[in-house]
Amino acid sequence: GRRYDCGLQTARGARDCAHAIADDFHKETRNLNGVARTKLAFASTRDALRVSGRPTQTAALGKEIYISDYDGANQQRFTANGNLNISPSWSPNGNILAYTSYVSGFPDIYVANLSQPGRALSRPAHGTAQVHNQLSAWSPDGTKIAFMSNRSGNTDIWVVNSDGSDLHNLTNNPASDWAPTWSPDGTKIAFASDRAGTNQLYVVTANGTGLQLLVSQQIDRPTWSPLNFIAFTIGSFPGYEIGLYDFNDGAVKILTNGPGSNESPAIAPNGRHIAFVTTRWGRKQIAIIDRTGANVRRITEAGDNDYPNWQPITAR
Repeated sequence: GRRYDCGLQTARGARDCAHAIADDFHKETRNLNGVARTKLAFASTRDALRVSGRPTQTAALGKEIYISDYDGANQQRFTANGNLNISPSWSPNGNILAYTSYVSGFPDIYVANLSQPGRALSRPAHGTAQVHNQLSAWSPDGTKIAFMSNRSGNTDIWVVNSDGSDLHNLTNNPASDWAPTWSPDGTKIAFASDRAGTNQLYVVTANGTGLQLLVSQQIDRPTWSPLNFIAFTIGSFPGYEIGLYDFNDGAVKILTNGPGSNESPAIAPNGRHIAFVTTRWGRKQIAIIDRTGANVRRITEAGDNDYPNWQPITAR
């Protein structure tokens, strides 16, 4: 009994209409938030050039940021600066995208407002040739960005307001800390650290207190789910897998078991699916898997692709 006016005269309109119907069906029949109208952002070498400007000053293969529908359709290039652009991160409202770029010759965090395409990019982490910032993560309320930075002399987790104010060091430890991810309620931040000699998963309150070791196994790139678990890369080269730490029972579960290497998970906003990077088809591609480990679906085909990030449902 519901009417959808989606512009069916175009393929895009028909697709948007189908996605709207699918999400509404999930909500009304199963009381589940669907993800059919969300998007993925990721980095890809498909249009890359050889560029310089990384810390070693050697030539490297550039990457651009791409945005696609949740199922890989309608892939479109977002950046076009011919440099290295990685680790996109959607804001909670889904209209702002932060990412790391070497376009100035060093890594810094750039923020673009998709609802205002002509607006200049901002750089809230204030990077310089000596101060390098990477791997941004938005707080759930969209007011803060956590990221890794070398500005204290080693790699720590720093937090800054989205307007560039109130920059402060969260971890302040001689070890290397990186890859922050916020808890759904914004009260804690999990991150990877080698402070015990290997890369492990830690969590700390948003004001820097109450440090706790969650996973002693070797991990990287954690991401916190609204369904009370953290997904991460687990294992060592060349055979990485996707692992989960379940807060309900404190257990570590392995979601993938090859083929290839599987890493860099990004959790869907409803917590039921995980996008990740895999080499099971040869080159690095983005795939999606259910949180149960079933139903692997390939998302990308061209180039090498990594750093997936899932747009929140609130963007609709």
